[in-house]
Amino acid sequence: MELHDFGPAKLFDTAGIDEEGALGNKKRAKTLSTLKECDVALIVLDGLRLLPLAAPGAAKAALRDALKWELQLMQAAEKHGVSPLLLLNTKGGAGAGADASGAHARIRELVDPAGMAGWAAIDLGAASVQSKGASVDVPTALSGFLQDGVAASRARETAHSLPSAVLSPEAAVFLNIPMDAETPTMRLLRPQALVQEEAIRHWATTTAYRMDLAAARSGDPQRVAKERARFDRALEPLLKHDGPKVLVTDSQAIDVVHPWTLSADGTPLVPITTFSICMIEVRRAIAYMRAFIFCQVSFGQSWALCQAGLCANPGRTLERRQGYGTHTLALRI
Repeated sequence: MELHDFGPAKLFDTAGIDEEGALGNKKRAKTLSTLKECDVALIVLDGLRLLPLAAPGAAKAALRDALKWELQLMQAAEKHGVSPLLLLNTKGGAGAGADASGAHARIRELVDPAGMAGWAAIDLGAASVQSKGASVDVPTALSGFLQDGVAASRARETAHSLPSAVLSPEAAVFLNIPMDAETPTMRLLRPQALVQEEAIRHWATTTAYRMDLAAARSGDPQRVAKERARFDRALEPLLKHDGPKVLVTDSQAIDVVHPWTLSADGTPLVPITTFSICMIEVRRAIAYMRAFIFCQVSFGQSWALCQAGLCANPGRTLERRQGYGTHTLALRI
């Protein structure tokens, strides 16, 4: 649907996540799965249930246990790069006592210790509430809260599949897309389509090439030479391009693309990466892949372009296997 000030929007009304049993597990799994398609998630907290547990002197462990499903939602939102908005529903005057603000703070501290999520406490059953120093009706207050959350989400740094250096009108992107009998017709695979769309959206010039891997790996020297010549002709405009450039290949073709993009003395002619690496960056599995490495690494006289998503473990070793052997590089993040 089209929402005023938002533009095109897709809304998901999900099931509750606190139901126990087999059916509850299915509902919860579906709700968590929906986060993969969202930019912003509105998480409503039940004030009637939570605020008594956040009263002064109440056991913190009880409040934490009561928030276990909300904490799971927050973790899933972080994993999928979703901006969470926390709305504490104080319907029925829940938490309206003298220490209401303290109770709100204790709940927020547990569910969002970093204070990064949007936060509001609104009585959704009231006719009007105080918002920014003025009395407004509840729909207006809720709309303002959502608009602020969406604006903050849009201002957030966007995850790109390609390095920012090649997201410009001066850039050239070469896409090596092998196909086999299992490749679907009428469309590209998602990683291939995503990378091409992003490059074009940023005005970069793209070239799509289908490599014949059977010929390139053939034991017939003539077939190999013919495919190599065809590849060289297609690659020539990219090599002559004097602006930012990159070659993106299917990972199954890296054993061919790497040696075919080296000069006679082993110097790389163009930076290379794979569609798989591009997808790693987009998915932003933050709990496991914090770093996006895009650097040239020297192995004696041989150079290789190295790009990878890595766990944020100090001293983790990056191992990059290539057709001519395995090189190991210790990285500290």
